[in-house]
Amino acid sequence: MPCVRIAAVCCGLALLVWPTLAVEAAGWSAGLFDHLTHDFGRVPRGVRIKHTFRIVNKLKQRVHIASVRPSCPICTVAAPEKRWLEPGESTEIVASLDTGSFTGPRSVSVTVTFDYPSFDQTRLILRCYSRPDLVVTPGIVQFGTVRPGTRVQRTVRIEYAGNETWQISQLTATPQGLLSAAARELYRSSGRVGYELTVVLRAGIVVGPVQGLVSVRTSEPGRAIDIPVEGQVVGTAVLARHRLYLGLARPGQELRKSVLLRAEQPVRLTQVETGPGPFRLSGGAQASRLQRLTVSFLAPDKPGIHTQLFLIHLETAAGRREVHRFEATATVVTEGQ
Repeated sequence: MPCVRIAAVCCGLALLVWPTLAVEAAGWSAGLFDHLTHDFGRVPRGVRIKHTFRIVNKLKQRVHIASVRPSCPICTVAAPEKRWLEPGESTEIVASLDTGSFTGPRSVSVTVTFDYPSFDQTRLILRCYSRPDLVVTPGIVQFGTVRPGTRVQRTVRIEYAGNETWQISQLTATPQGLLSAAARELYRSSGRVGYELTVVLRAGIVVGPVQGLVSVRTSEPGRAIDIPVEGQVVGTAVLARHRLYLGLARPGQELRKSVLLRAEQPVRLTQVETGPGPFRLSGGAQASRLQRLTVSFLAPDKPGIHTQLFLIHLETAAGRREVHRFEATATVVTEGQ
């Protein structure tokens, strides 16, 4: 209870401060964000809601993110993947709100502080309305770490107080094939209805984070109840980096960088899937527990940011297969830039 009161007081202050935040003059860092505010609307109490703000360095010099600080305990922010951003490079600020500790409207801010090339701050605003009549427990489906080829399930309870005819009408779990969901009615009496959701993860050979969503449609009109799903499929091998920024290049210039892959047992690269683009990935043909993969970029004439996705297929001596996602990015600049 003390934690709930603290969160309520803190967020209440955030609501009082919000009008002031709206009229503050924006500094140079505000222009790096794709947007500065997000309203989740009406959401069930208990659901952990998440939103992503993207930062792109549009300057001609590197920038440094010194800190990312939420204004309220109900808001948590994941550390950005990169704090130093070269010109054209990007990263994300992912903020989550825990709606289980309050009901009604709330507004919180996330302060992003930069200390290079000069000091500046940008405040990101998140708003939502936590419904007292609709509760989801737990508010996020956590699978933890699982091995490729395994099947794991978790349960979620949804409880509603109001119209006795209220019911769940449709479930959609995404990504399909990886996640599925089913609902079972637990009780219905005195204006209260309860359901249990069973969410199943069927891990394939693709290794990496599992980020999904269970969308619950009900007899109420309007938006669905969105329950986030998280997990991690862990294979034999681990990539040191899943995203690699190669830097700046003039048209026709070639850039090269390496990324390390470590494995519990010797693995070899059997296939690289990718679409058309200026990047190439090579190496790993011989079985080893430590692989050095080379990523090359031949800069095209088109200026701007270029990104390419790779699916790296690996095989162990025992014949186990797994696939790793990898993304390469580089920026092409012209003489005037």
